[in-house]
Amino acid sequence: MFREALRNINRRRVRTILTVLGISIGIIALTVMGSLSEFMNRMVEVSIQDAREIINVQPKFSLGAPGSGTISLATQERIRNMPDVENAIPFVVTALGGRDGSEDQSAFSGMAGFPPEDTAYRFRNVELQSGSFLESGDTTAIIVGNGLALKYNLELGEIVNFRGQDFLVKGIFKPYEGMYINNSVIVPIETVRHISLLPPESVVLNVIPREGADPEAIAARINEENADVKALSPMAAEEQASRGTIIFTAIVLGLAIISLVVGGVATVNTMVMAISERTREIGLKKAIGAPDRAILLEYVTEAAIIGLIAGVVGLVVGIAATIGLNSLTTSQFGVQIFRVTFRLAALAVLFAVCLGALAGLLPAYRAARLDPVKALRTQ
Repeated sequence: MFREALRNINRRRVRTILTVLGISIGIIALTVMGSLSEFMNRMVEVSIQDAREIINVQPKFSLGAPGSGTISLATQERIRNMPDVENAIPFVVTALGGRDGSEDQSAFSGMAGFPPEDTAYRFRNVELQSGSFLESGDTTAIIVGNGLALKYNLELGEIVNFRGQDFLVKGIFKPYEGMYINNSVIVPIETVRHISLLPPESVVLNVIPREGADPEAIAARINEENADVKALSPMAAEEQASRGTIIFTAIVLGLAIISLVVGGVATVNTMVMAISERTREIGLKKAIGAPDRAILLEYVTEAAIIGLIAGVVGLVVGIAATIGLNSLTTSQFGVQIFRVTFRLAALAVLFAVCLGALAGLLPAYRAARLDPVKALRTQ
């Protein structure tokens, strides 16, 4: 049956190629957008893992960026001294700009200021590729994200200028799937305040609960006792991060539907034409005893093989496209944002096979139900 299906596919090569092309275009789009969705999903997973140990406390009124609002020094101290709070680490974020004052409006890069003595503890889940974390007394030392280090060819011990300030590269992070860390620099908080003219009240707090404490209860208590801040619990942060993937999932689903329609119509048309050309052949097979099931399986197998070929072609071209796009995004932003996983590759090929088989099912059923006498009379 499989050999017969391959022989049938080879009969009309041009038509088969056009059908494969119709399906593979959809698979290419599915692979590219799916790889972007895989990257976003992984980034959200990493963000959720980071957020499980941290309560983010922001000013109730701010423009969104950490440090764009203020938390009074009294409130900061009160939160730091709350029961079940291990530490409350202040930080601010500002634009990084380009190296040596060059223009760089990348939304992926930033300068994050933390107390230098807290960096090892705050980033304990992020490994260093080389160097060390900041220490008390550091003012112009920085830790560089791996993506940013690649973008600017930075090495340990090098002096680099950002925002008019010379910095010593004291550490470089390993590649990290949380985009912000991968493409930013960690700087002593007082240095960031000096560069951006920010007061000590311009902060966001990373509140670390004591071991065994309930972070949800701590977040609720912070909100109840401090009217000028809003605490985002790990659970709320997880829900917020998860919502960010909905749009990408919807895009991938939309592409799957488009692929289904375009590829399905192409396959149905191919199979209908193939059956009409082979009506006498089908009648002869049935006349010598071929059961309806054998005829049905032959043509469904043929359609599935077409889908398989289209899936493999589309996947290969899609992977090549993501490699090219990743080279572009690495040079521009220092990060690869297209992530082809084994799961995505398997789903793309399986989708193409199922699409072909389902599209060929109705024509195959019609072929299996042909009257052999009428079929043999067909010219």
